[in-house]
Amino acid sequence: MSLFKIRQDKGIEAIREKAFKLERDLQNLTEANLEKIFGFEFIKSEFALNNLRIDTLAFDREANAFVIIEYKRDEKSGAVEQLLSYLGLMRENQADFILELNKVSGKHFDKKDINWDKCRCLLIAKTFTYHQIKTLSLEDRKYELWQVKYYENGYISFEELGKEMGVKNNKKTMSVDDSSSVACPDQRDCLVDGGLNRVPIEYKDLYKTFKHAMLSIDGIKLKLTKKYIHFCLDKVIVGVSPQKNGLKLLLGMKTGELKDPLKLTRDVSSIRHDPPGDYQIRITSDEDLEYIMSLVKQVVNKHRK
Repeated sequence: MSLFKIRQDKGIEAIREKAFKLERDLQNLTEANLEKIFGFEFIKSEFALNNLRIDTLAFDREANAFVIIEYKRDEKSGAVEQLLSYLGLMRENQADFILELNKVSGKHFDKKDINWDKCRCLLIAKTFTYHQIKTLSLEDRKYELWQVKYYENGYISFEELGKEMGVKNNKKTMSVDDSSSVACPDQRDCLVDGGLNRVPIEYKDLYKTFKHAMLSIDGIKLKLTKKYIHFCLDKVIVGVSPQKNGLKLLLGMKTGELKDPLKLTRDVSSIRHDPPGDYQIRITSDEDLEYIMSLVKQVVNKHRK
């Protein structure tokens, strides 16, 4: 969308866009005007917990829910997975989030006072990747994409993507009921379980991101064996096999059931393989995690029917 200024002679003059030099510039401007732009209460900037750092932690008083905000100066793959990891962080550390809210508000909120189903993430950026925009069609997505534009005359605009595209915006974002918490035998972070002790550190970090994304999905539980990591609903739906050259995933779908337009998965139905399904995919970086999570959502939806 272009912006124009109307001149006195009834002509128009284009107002050019400018770029933020740093993500921090965008963050500072948004945090200083959080109430005016979104109606949110500012809680904390750079909220750090368990080796993750949230750009802005805010509170939606109308929804009685936390809002996590991430900023990107330009389009960047992996940003959606970053949001999902933050939702997983919130799921596992509710008390820490409430503590920060109580410090700012001067009130005494408890877990039962928060509408956890309305907690959500916002990704604010000038541009988004193709895959990020495509994921807006997911009814159970747990985040919003906001496009920001900064102009040379000092104007700035924030526009939520999805609404103008006719996409259903489902803001029932997250369930953090205790029954959906991690079902590890010993509640550890699993870095020495499920075979992760045998893989390079970069793949352990990759698994952390994937794990948080998985556990942000309502009802998902984690089960460990000596060699495998299983994510379950009523049964195993995604299996992870940590290896020296990446993470091997098996998706709980039979041949012909999964829609994979990018053809990143491999059909292993004709060879011997471990459960839970016939589709295998290898992850070596977070570059394709957004797309991979869209495949996982297909598996989740199938097993919930």
